[in-house]
Amino acid sequence: MAEGRAGPSGLSLGVGRAWAQIQAAVAEACLAAGLGEVAPAALHLSLGLAGASSKDMARDFVAVGPRYREVHVHSDVMAAHCGAFGGGTGVIVIAGTGSVALCLGPDAAPRRAGGWGFPEGDEGSGGWFGLRAVRHAEQALDGRARAGALARRVWTHVADSVQMPRSSDSSEALRRWRRHADQTAYAALAPIVFEVDVEDGAAAALLDRAARELRDLVVAVDPDLRWPVVVVGSVGRRLVEVRPGAVSGRLALPLDDALSGAFRLWRDARSSQRAP
Repeated sequence: MAEGRAGPSGLSLGVGRAWAQIQAAVAEACLAAGLGEVAPAALHLSLGLAGASSKDMARDFVAVGPRYREVHVHSDVMAAHCGAFGGGTGVIVIAGTGSVALCLGPDAAPRRAGGWGFPEGDEGSGGWFGLRAVRHAEQALDGRARAGALARRVWTHVADSVQMPRSSDSSEALRRWRRHADQTAYAALAPIVFEVDVEDGAAAALLDRAARELRDLVVAVDPDLRWPVVVVGSVGRRLVEVRPGAVSGRLALPLDDALSGAFRLWRDARSSQRAP
């Protein structure tokens, strides 16, 4: 009927923050559909959330939320796969703020790789790019790396973020920024890496490495490289554009998006509940 939009709702950011964003999106969707304010008890929710693969996190999330009529919680990668392949077999790779891959379908054993979270995991994601871009910018400040376009753009970004003059001490700006930076803040640096790819070898090297990380995720879930690959997420889509070899020519277009996947998962669950 309508869509609503809000901010990040990954469970690793906190269940309270996730619920605040979800409720904002639900309220906007209801208004856009001409329903006005709708009480939670009248609504069924089907959610595809980063972090929901952890049963403990998903249970804690539902326990503290508003009393909706029904809440189905799925991982973001499950919802994305269901939307992309409509129940068929294939590999989905999400590379946005975080990253994860899933091979699933009637003709393939379920396999999942990645999604271990920031900062140790989520290879090839926005958070992964941002963390390495900041590390490069720090090394450029003390002479261990060349102060090229990537480092300079990071310095400018963090100075603006902490509202310091761009001419001020970049090391102090970085320290201030890092004190409050979460995965979302690091992921906001990812576009800079793509923008300076041609002019800065450090950025090009990061993109090359990210492409290898993406391919490693695919190989981990589909060792025989049999199935089509759909890549979603702002970072993943851009990465396969500039480094198409990341998925070995098996890139496919999704049938639909994660929203439709979450709806399909809810519909299938309802059907199974009604079955004799």
